[in-house]
Amino acid sequence: AIASDVVKGEQRTLLQSIKKSMSQPPADLAKRVEQAAYDAAKLRPWVRNWALCTEVEGAPLLKRKRFKEFSELIQIPSYHGFKRANPDITVYPDGGTSGYSMTRGFHEMEAYLKESRGKVKWDAIAVHPYWNLDGSGGTNDWDAETQRLKEQMLRYGYDENTPIDFTECFNMLPMDLPEWGADAWGDSYLSGVPTYNWGWREYMHATWVCRMFVMSLKHWPQLRSTNIWMARPYLDFYLSPWAMCKVPNTLGHLLPKPKFIADIRPMGGIRGYAFENEQGEPVIAIWCAIDRVEDGLERGPQIHVDLHGLSPQFMDMMGNSRKAPMEDGQAVLQLAPAPIFIIGKKGQTQQLVTAMNQADVIGGSNTLNVAVVPDVDGHVKLELKNQTNRQLTGKVQLTDQQIPYTVAA
Repeated sequence: AIASDVVKGEQRTLLQSIKKSMSQPPADLAKRVEQAAYDAAKLRPWVRNWALCTEVEGAPLLKRKRFKEFSELIQIPSYHGFKRANPDITVYPDGGTSGYSMTRGFHEMEAYLKESRGKVKWDAIAVHPYWNLDGSGGTNDWDAETQRLKEQMLRYGYDENTPIDFTECFNMLPMDLPEWGADAWGDSYLSGVPTYNWGWREYMHATWVCRMFVMSLKHWPQLRSTNIWMARPYLDFYLSPWAMCKVPNTLGHLLPKPKFIADIRPMGGIRGYAFENEQGEPVIAIWCAIDRVEDGLERGPQIHVDLHGLSPQFMDMMGNSRKAPMEDGQAVLQLAPAPIFIIGKKGQTQQLVTAMNQADVIGGSNTLNVAVVPDVDGHVKLELKNQTNRQLTGKVQLTDQQIPYTVAA
């Protein structure tokens, strides 16, 4: 719970002002903040997780880079207030930054952890990774940014035993109808839908949810929750749920307690993750993240994989059984924005991972990400980033000069 949403009267005014207007802290601010945190936890003793405020990085003190003051006068006193009310509750430095990447959220979290180091030890960390997915549509990389957060926490003594909660994220609609005020952002349209059939947009909406959850499972159990902020009506007028409602059911049956094994990256624009379930059976989720495919303008790439005699099962995002046709002794998988799941038998994990990473791909995106970067001395640097799990070799042609390269997987 968020204390600023729980307390009343003068205390609520105080906590709201911290977030919106307070540029000069009063002399007794720390004392009042601690008391507000204490009162909030006492008002709702059944709540086990607390933060003083949420998405507070727009606060005047933080915008002015007065991080030390913010920590000493606001965050640390809130910790003491919550713990005085109940030493056993979980306390966060913030209910969640309103994004997490190098452009939003990272620097604020750095300050929260740095300024409180050696003074308090937070029980858990929360962020709101809005605008993170897997690179499609200009999004940040959910997987990479989650790893960045874990590495950031580790620098300040928060290891894999410190829980992470994505307390908000996504909040997108399965429709984009400006005439209704439904501009795709969840806060703009709070009603339901008249019929179940919303076509491509509803399908894509479900695929985004599924992909986020799969990437979250890679970081489980440290990443213990992912709240996609879809609590408003998700039924049509005939009480049919949106397609995304089936996604947690599919994943819950496939991977109730997943163990992450390996990334699958046979080519750029293809994203896959290999897990083992509780029985030690391999479960691989794989999809394509290509803008023109998501826009319905191109067919997704095909993977041709030599399974070396293995006979895994195939399942789609809705939990339906699928089959992979065979061509020249290879299984052919038609990739789409929706993950397809490959389920093998115990002991076959490494064979399947190797086969998928060595698969032949027809279509797809680039294998190399190429960037030309000038420096202040007038030189130009060519940066090559491998988009696959294979070592790549080749030559770069610059006018009449050929420069060989080798890029590790």
